[in-house]
Amino acid sequence: MTNSTEGRAPFRISLCASARHGSGKSTTSDAISEKLCIVSAISAKLARQNTGHDVGDGQKAMVDRFAERKGHENGSRSHPPNCVPLFTKAGRSWNKDTMEIVILVKPFWKTEVDMGRLNNKTAIITGGAGGIGSETAKLFLKEGAKVALVDLDQDALNDVAETLEEHGKVVVIAADVANEADVERYVQEAKEKLGGIDIFFNNAGIEGTVAPLTEQKVEDFDQVMAVNVRGMFLGLKHVMKAMGESGGSIINTSSVAGLSAGPGLTPYVASKHAVVGLTRNGSAEGAGQNIRVNSVHPAPVNTRMMRSIEKGSRPEDAAAAKAEYEKRVPLGRYGEPNDVAQLVLFLASDEASFITGAQYVVDGGMTT
Repeated sequence: MTNSTEGRAPFRISLCASARHGSGKSTTSDAISEKLCIVSAISAKLARQNTGHDVGDGQKAMVDRFAERKGHENGSRSHPPNCVPLFTKAGRSWNKDTMEIVILVKPFWKTEVDMGRLNNKTAIITGGAGGIGSETAKLFLKEGAKVALVDLDQDALNDVAETLEEHGKVVVIAADVANEADVERYVQEAKEKLGGIDIFFNNAGIEGTVAPLTEQKVEDFDQVMAVNVRGMFLGLKHVMKAMGESGGSIINTSSVAGLSAGPGLTPYVASKHAVVGLTRNGSAEGAGQNIRVNSVHPAPVNTRMMRSIEKGSRPEDAAAAKAEYEKRVPLGRYGEPNDVAQLVLFLASDEASFITGAQYVVDGGMTT
């Protein structure tokens, strides 16, 4: 394999696989396959470092075949469950005459669980029985986290938990996020059952009634504010206390309605703008304890909430209302819960360790 880049001499990477840390010279079929596997596992990084060129992923099928064969040798039909072949460098030498890097590597198995972006972390998700909450929970679990789901409806929580248990540890806690005693309880219970709190997806929210501002009822306004603002505030207050000096990541769910107007949804729009203020102040006060606080701002997403808004907008033709909303999105469609969950996963992970106080849109271009 030869690569070159402008201003640099060509070089070659020779990959010598051995389980015995030998001389690196092998003619067995396994060693040949191992060498090909290593191209996928190691060469890409070396190529980037030495030439600025990327090595493609064309060796993936070879990696899969190698994994399957090694599994057969161990008496099974495939590689160990939930495992992937990885390689550790055992040595390296440099030949100045041939411009050759010789790398000796040793194959080993590593479980996928150990590779999760949230491995050994714990998370609370409010609004856990809803579309975005449950989808985020599934993603967190697959990435190695333990999750506590919080929602008002115990039966709905139980139903969601049944679909998630195969992916990891799930705790369900019925609570009213607008009630401070309930918030203190769910935080304490999650901390005890999970062993701590590293991540808080502060996600519970309601849409309120669709109506012109002049026709909005005070009681409807108060209900939206109770859940979307007081609930958000109480979650921040008690989770930040529980995180303490150990730090953590908090992601607040706002909306594109927290960044712009939304006629017909004044209480909701006001509440989602308030989330921005809570996020910014929370990030400023939490930074000293390494608590990061960010907000996500979805456009319309295919969930129960949008079905309710569509029906409220056009009671006689909700499908037409959906079509109208979709036209407002440059990408021409609603988001899906997983679109939001992927962004939340990033902000929850260590990959976002220097990000706090920020507002992240996931809106198909709606706010551009």
